[in-house]
Amino acid sequence: MPFNKTIIKHLLFALIFFLGLPSLQAQKNSIKLGIFGLTYGRTNLNYERKLGKNKAINVQVGLQTPRKFPSGINTFVLNRDWDIVAGKWRANGITIDFRFYRKQRKTSHGGFYLAPFLSYNYNKLILVGTYNDSNNGVIPTNYKIHLHNLSIGVKIGHHWILNEHLSIDISFFGLGIGALFTDSILKVTGSSKNYQELAQEMEQQLDFGGLTNYGAARFEGTSDHIKVTTSRPLPDIKFSCSMGYAF
Repeated sequence: MPFNKTIIKHLLFALIFFLGLPSLQAQKNSIKLGIFGLTYGRTNLNYERKLGKNKAINVQVGLQTPRKFPSGINTFVLNRDWDIVAGKWRANGITIDFRFYRKQRKTSHGGFYLAPFLSYNYNKLILVGTYNDSNNGVIPTNYKIHLHNLSIGVKIGHHWILNEHLSIDISFFGLGIGALFTDSILKVTGSSKNYQELAQEMEQQLDFGGLTNYGAARFEGTSDHIKVTTSRPLPDIKFSCSMGYAF
């Protein structure tokens, strides 16, 4: 995504916030803004607190600016009678990591670190599509998909504190294992079939591909919608770069 007004707004907000922080003698805290996430509209704010000579805790909170789902979504979902034509995406999450630094520092944190982490992320997709009904032709459909991802792992990185207050934090690599759970609600407007029949048809025909094919899917037809739930193990690979203010 090109560098736009949203990214500029986030950077200006972070700059004003960091400049307004007080200057203290011992740099035991740092607040950092993630850089990579800004390219796709996600704001990742980090707060790190020194716990001992070579230990610290870092908490990252991420918030995705609501946006249209990327074009080409049909390459994931399209199958026979079902089609997706548009979508919206929003997300948020939190990651907590406990950092063990190689060097011991009495008054500040920083240096090479090894960090076990615990992470939770939530994504919500609202998709608009069509269904080719054998009796009524092409009719509208609406999907609401919720994705929950919980993982645990370890990452390595380096935290620089330059000129006493400039914080640059790069996580070179992180690897974790977790579970991804999805629950989806599908509504079809004007079909000649009831939702129990549609659920059976989806179970036989619908290829969720890379979007929701997370293990064995369970289809449940109710009086006014189809509910689809899935779960599967999922690896979690992390890279990050953030800049901010140490105090």
